[in-house]
Amino acid sequence: MYSINVQDDTGSNDELAGQIAHMLTDAAPYVEKATGLSLPETVAVTLVGREGLGTALGAFARRQAERETEGMQLTATQQRSVDRMPMAARTYTNHFWMINESHLIATSYGRPTTLLVPEALEPQGLNTSDQLLDLLVRALAEQAQVAACEGRLIPPQFFSILQPWPYAVIALSTGHACWTSNEVTPLILGRAVVRNQRPRPGAYLGRRLIGHLSSAREERRTRRAVTFVGQALATVGPDRFNQVWSVDGLVPTLVELRRPDQWAKRVPA
Repeated sequence: MYSINVQDDTGSNDELAGQIAHMLTDAAPYVEKATGLSLPETVAVTLVGREGLGTALGAFARRQAERETEGMQLTATQQRSVDRMPMAARTYTNHFWMINESHLIATSYGRPTTLLVPEALEPQGLNTSDQLLDLLVRALAEQAQVAACEGRLIPPQFFSILQPWPYAVIALSTGHACWTSNEVTPLILGRAVVRNQRPRPGAYLGRRLIGHLSSAREERRTRRAVTFVGQALATVGPDRFNQVWSVDGLVPTLVELRRPDQWAKRVPA
């Protein structure tokens, strides 16, 4: 059994925190049923400001870097990269805090927490009840993923130093969360939610083109992953599919995201 914990660290969004807690309470049973996954013991959402987000992501980056490099013999250059990660995370947040819808982190105890910046919701069109519910259902699915893999796979590597960037893991996690919302939100609202396609804030002129190209590439991967999850579940069933979170090497490759039948052949019986 799980509990819902919504914390307002901004000190000025009590009403929003209450609304989020109510939505999470309503949606959580549907998410567990749709995914076949159990939610963590505590479903945690924290409302933070810009500075609070930077602090939390900096601490998370440090913990992730230490975990990912534990026992490794790093070169001096690699160690400097590790040491710079917390500051890099805070710097990224200072410039792009309004771009990401939410931020999934793991606490020092390995417990998942979803960080939301209230100021970023309206510019991204996420302040309506439908869009907020969609966002929260996806957050619930991500936290269920963390519980299923015990934090080994999700959240994905914050900064990859010695390994390739985990594009397939990120696509799978995002696609699974979006698939879950597609299944769950109509059951709660009685209608499908058209996910907000509003362009991200374009205040960062120097990176506008790069950001657009990257966003379009990510959206294509997410669409493929949503299709993959639906087809894979239909092929192997939820129990076998959910082994993807706990069985080493079972995450689909980017090629297999286009070919769920090919991935299904690798799933243990």
